[in-house]
Amino acid sequence: MKRPQSASVHGIGDADLVSRILDGDEKAKSTLVRRHAGPVANVVARLLGSTDDAEDIVHDAFISAFRELDRLSDHGAFRSWLTRIAVHRTHNVLRRRKLEAKLGLRRAAPDATLELLADKGLDPEERAQLAELDRILDSLSAKHRMAWILRYVEGYSLKEVASLCDCSLTTIKRRIDA
Repeated sequence: MKRPQSASVHGIGDADLVSRILDGDEKAKSTLVRRHAGPVANVVARLLGSTDDAEDIVHDAFISAFRELDRLSDHGAFRSWLTRIAVHRTHNVLRRRKLEAKLGLRRAAPDATLELLADKGLDPEERAQLAELDRILDSLSAKHRMAWILRYVEGYSLKEVASLCDCSLTTIKRRIDA
């Protein structure tokens, strides 16, 4: 039986929103998008160094998530699940970029580096340190870069990073310490 569409779905949790979407409530879908698109896009932008690519990935991740929503066993874990989908797609983009670089194909200049996303009031020395960190992160493999940024920039726990990267805790520790 379908639930009646609610006039206001903004104050309810993700689990209830997912249940409503599965029952056909389109308003609940737009609420989840408004709630999670920005935070997930920020994570992806920092991983990629590109806000345009991040928007595309988040859009695709939402489409995939909504298409497969009936497979989500813990409805309250929607954001984690969406982030995992987006991180997986990000990894694919980073791998493609690495191949393009090896082939000598040109890529756009990053617009979401740590330096560019930093507070405008940052002093020049700190900004230079962030630029150096960006250079170092850019030299890492996609897997190592993602693990490091998710852990130290985004602040996820090691266990969360392992889940987002779909690998073991030991593997994540190795990637971060390497």
